[in-house]
Amino acid sequence: MEKEKILYLLSAYNEGRISTEEQAELDSWISESDNNQLLFKQLTDKDFIQRRIGYWNVTDTEASLNRVKFKISQLNAKKKRYFYSLTAVVLTSLLAIGIMIYKYRDDQLTTYTGKEIYEVAKNI
Repeated sequence: MEKEKILYLLSAYNEGRISTEEQAELDSWISESDNNQLLFKQLTDKDFIQRRIGYWNVTDTEASLNRVKFKISQLNAKKKRYFYSLTAVVLTSLLAIGIMIYKYRDDQLTTYTGKEIYEVAKNI
């Protein structure tokens, strides 16, 4: 028997609106196996249902939602810190490389005038 049909029959049974034909189908399903009998007993036991509903009512969805939002914000903050740290390292490295290239280029491009060369040669 299909699950949807069984669920419908169990729901109709619990609500007291099951017809005699549906009751016969439900009885047939119950007698098919021990598991079906156990499931029927659990799902028609008012105390069992109340305990299960009570479990779900105890859960504070607002607090759970706030915890999830807090964890997400912490994760986002960590990502931002990592991004800013990485950006600082990259920019510092680029600045250092740029300064070294600039200094090296200046050393290579230094030109001397004839007068400066003459002064240096005269002192030798």
